[in-house]
Amino acid sequence: MLRVLIFSALVCLALAHGSSEESDSTVSSGDSEENYREKRGYCPSNVILDSCPTTCPGGSNCSNAECSFDIDCPELQKCCNTNCGMNCIDPEYKPTCEKNNDCKETLICCKGLCVPPKPLSPMQWLNGIFENPECD
Repeated sequence: MLRVLIFSALVCLALAHGSSEESDSTVSSGDSEENYREKRGYCPSNVILDSCPTTCPGGSNCSNAECSFDIDCPELQKCCNTNCGMNCIDPEYKPTCEKNNDCKETLICCKGLCVPPKPLSPMQWLNGIFENPECD
């Protein structure tokens, strides 16, 4: 019974510690941190869309903003600057990597290559350590 009580206390402490770290990392400007989170990959350079989504009076194309942040875009798309303003575009990924952002989706950068992360140990899972996945 004492073991169960100690284990329960440790789990509660780990969960409380994880939630306090999250509250320390919020954006102080009043906007949610979620708005500023960048998706993986990079915006392609010099994106030219065939036609802009809106037209100005007189029939000429005009610039508009489809998005402001990556979070405004569906799935893996990023908010990128184009000839039509800010639009949701499929990102590009580097063939080799220097950091995790260079890799697609949940892959991580290990020794210059994008690979799946090593599975979490039970203690990492209990302690809520998900931010820095490790290489195999």
